[in-house]
Amino acid sequence: MRRALAAAALALGAFLAPLLASRYGGGVIGRPLFDAPWLALQFANVVVGAALCAAAVAIVLQRMRYEIGNSFAATAPFIALALGAAAFGIALALKMDSGVSSDVLFFGLLPASDAQNYYDGAMRYLDSGRLSEWTTRRPFATTQLAGLFALTADGLRRSVVILSAGSMAAALLVTASLFRRFGFASAAAAFAALFAFIHLTLGTTMSENLGFALGGAAFVLLADGATSGRRVLVLIGLALLSCALVTRAGALFALPALALWCGWRFRAAGSRLSWPLTGLGLAACAVGFAANKALTILVGAPDQLAFSNFAYTLYGLAIGGEPWTRFFVDFPHYLGMSEAEQAAGAYRAAVAHMQAAPFDLIKGIGARYNDFLINTGWHKYVPNMLLRGLVLLLALVGVGACWRTRSANLSALLLAGLAGILLSVPFLGDGGSRVFAATHGFSAAFVAVGTYVAQRWLAKTSFTATAAVAAAPPLAAGLACLLLLPIVVALLHEPRGILTSERRCPDGSEMFSGGVAAAVTICPIGAADCRGLRAASVRATNIWKNPLMNRIADDAPTQIGLAVSPLANPVWLTASPTTGLPPGPAALCLRRDPALPELATLAP
Repeated sequence: MRRALAAAALALGAFLAPLLASRYGGGVIGRPLFDAPWLALQFANVVVGAALCAAAVAIVLQRMRYEIGNSFAATAPFIALALGAAAFGIALALKMDSGVSSDVLFFGLLPASDAQNYYDGAMRYLDSGRLSEWTTRRPFATTQLAGLFALTADGLRRSVVILSAGSMAAALLVTASLFRRFGFASAAAAFAALFAFIHLTLGTTMSENLGFALGGAAFVLLADGATSGRRVLVLIGLALLSCALVTRAGALFALPALALWCGWRFRAAGSRLSWPLTGLGLAACAVGFAANKALTILVGAPDQLAFSNFAYTLYGLAIGGEPWTRFFVDFPHYLGMSEAEQAAGAYRAAVAHMQAAPFDLIKGIGARYNDFLINTGWHKYVPNMLLRGLVLLLALVGVGACWRTRSANLSALLLAGLAGILLSVPFLGDGGSRVFAATHGFSAAFVAVGTYVAQRWLAKTSFTATAAVAAAPPLAAGLACLLLLPIVVALLHEPRGILTSERRCPDGSEMFSGGVAAAVTICPIGAADCRGLRAASVRATNIWKNPLMNRIADDAPTQIGLAVSPLANPVWLTASPTTGLPPGPAALCLRRDPALPELATLAP
């Protein structure tokens, strides 16, 4: 256990080192250390390519019967661990310093779209003790974020770092688990798949971070329970996987498939299935849903349906595989209604269309499988097409290898997880690869198995699998506890209410009581001594196509901040560096632009 704790400390240090250098080292040279927009946008490809090359080198060395010294062989896993953790830290530092933006992230730090909704819901919870209507759909992610804000004094940057650390720890635990079973080459390939996936939402407040981390911890427990025969590990793993799937809804059919596998794994001699163990597995799978329902009752918005967004996906499936947004195109009058009314209307419309045109449902199912299987939807998270094809090929080889050895316990576990994923595909809509966050450990494991098969074929040698790391299950369980601890903090948090002030605002402006969560400075090209994000960096991601940002002047340094008013939506603020944005909770006077009410300037 001491060795495992030392490894954990090493990983944490390697992860934090680039972030600390980014935060405090830029003052030495007068600009952010990781201001490299192109590298920030391509870093996932760099890491995936490097990891796959490392796997190839390991196979070649085995082919050449290269003898590695005992001292290096003992330290190599620690070196690889430090490099993997550092890759996460560098990726996060690159995003923040370069100011890259995406559909859910502005300027490398400020949440947008769904990420902003989670942020808004977490802040509302701290103020009022209740979740917003939108975030009641996924209370696990929102209450965890609220707990992190409570622990970090509303520190968005610090909370994002903690979320990313959880994703890093889960990825490394899954990698270590696969390393002990299949060797270095397989572990490197699996790490490539894990990093490329979570890199999509790394540094954001999206629910994928918690879903991925809980799912990774669950996979480690399930894999260890499958090979060691320890039932308690399997049941805890199923409970954690259900928590991951209610955090980030995805391949829900994996749960009953794995419950059936549990009954098969622990069947009596001469029996095909143990029904008592299947029942226990199903009970473990219900833990996450029961906890989700309890959170909804305790802190959720009244009359809000859990997983209400599934209704729009079902409607798109029923009419032939259309995007989930099609419901609001066909029924625009629902836009002004509550979430519960919208979901109920979508369910009714879906059922009515299935009754009137059942063939459209079959067409929709075919379209979803076509995207998953033919259009490489399973591994679209890998940005580069060549690397994506290689990862997909390794995964398919792994599936074939598991099928040939389907009587083995680990192979049966992976095939059961894959069966659940495949059964869920029609109901996952057009959510992209992110919907597989909770079950991505299974997908990465197939890449590892495929690499192991390639190693045996190319190197004419096989890795002698050892027992799983003795510390892996307790480390995975400990990670899960740390991930869920902020939810407990949020539930024990007393609502802080609305901030007030006696100060009057000038005519034409309005009172704002709240706090600025985070701020960045946009600098024009060639500006001297201008700290913050350069205009060239931000333009690298075409962020100016967003109507909220295209009015920001680029001829002088401009500060952009995300401010949160209790019980109200977040407001984007602009200010000059001389005026500045207030660093913490304050009462502000805002002058809104009538043409763009989301963007406000500080009144004099």
